[in-house]
Amino acid sequence: MGRLYADNYPYLDSLMGGYFHQDYAINGNTTEEIVKAYQEHSHPEDWMGVRADIHRFLRRYDDSRTRQEFIRIFGSDIDPELWEPTTRQWLLKIDELLQQIAPRP
Repeated sequence: MGRLYADNYPYLDSLMGGYFHQDYAINGNTTEEIVKAYQEHSHPEDWMGVRADIHRFLRRYDDSRTRQEFIRIFGSDIDPELWEPTTRQWLLKIDELLQQIAPRP
């Protein structure tokens, strides 16, 4: 069921599946390190796509549903709340890290 919904967030899905998967440590041990690895292997247009997907996701789901919906859409291999206190905070941190180079979508 999640796959259909992940297609609504293609750039975020690519980042999650390619860099924050269960073997994430090959890309780094912190959100900052992993996002930096992603930036080194992708284009600024993709960063802007991730940021747009994050903003669309956070507009769609309120704080009480972000973790549940994130796991439903992107799979249980990635638990955002292992990285930050809330899923929203983690996604906003990724957005901020990508913003340091990419303009706001």
